[in-house]
Parts: sequence; C-alpha cells; structure tokens
Amino acid sequence: ENAPPAVLERERSALREAQREVLKSPVSKLPPEDQAAALGALQAARDGRARGDGPAPESPDWREYVKIVGVLKRFGALDDEHRVTELGGLVAAVKGDNELLLALALLDEATLAVAERGSAGEFAALCSAFVSEVGSRPGVFVDY
Repeated sequence: ENAPPAVLERERSALREAQREVLKSPVSKLPPEDQAAALGALQAARDGRARGDGPAPESPDWREYVKIVGVLKRFGALDDEHRVTELGGLVAAVKGDNELLLALALLDEATLAVAERGSAGEFAALCSAFVSEVGSRPGVFVDY
C-alpha cells in the first residue's frame, strides 16, 4: 500500500464501477461457479482482440466496407495508406450505380480517343451510354 491515496481511490472507484457493470450483465445470472469462467473467457477474448489475434465481432456493414475498400485498392482508387488517388477522386465525383466502373470507362483509351478526336455529339452519345439505365426502356436498343 505504498501507492498515493489518489491512485488508490481511483482504483477503488474503477473496481466499484466494474462490479456494478457485472451485476447488470447476463453473467450475474449464472451460477457463482460459472461466473469466473465466463468473465475469464470474456477477458481473454478482449485481450486477443486488442492484440489483433482474435476474431472481432464485426457488423455486416463493416464487412461490406472492408470489401469495398479492397476493391478500390485493387483498382487503384486508394493507395496502400488508404489515401484517395486521382482515379479515386474521379470515382468520388461521378454519380451512378457503379461509380468505379463509370470512372474506369471515362478513363478508358477508347473513351479518351473519342473525347480528343471525336465531335462533341459523339462524345455526348458515348457518355449517355454510360449513364443510361439498363431495362428502364425495354423497347429501346442502342447500337454503336
């Protein structure tokens, strides 16, 4: 008990708070002999997640986010440090059902050739093909 009184009081306060949380948890409804094992398992899981070697409970939204980041990195819209690249900036600026696909199509050599050497009408027609809704007008056929 060589610790300063303020430290001891802080530790006692933390202990009391932890005890209150345990009493509110489902663990408190277990038989006393099972409570220690359940708390030990919870602590081991927390310690493992803190070190990064245990499975973390992830929401479906988080898993979807991780998948999207992976796709953006694979196509070069994000770099290895998760910074937005020039392609990523275009992806962010384009609005549509699949912004990455639209950005890649806009940067495709054929698209750039039409933009540089084609007429304004040809480029407008090409861009309209990118943004037309498939299936919205089933009787219309676009051929180019």
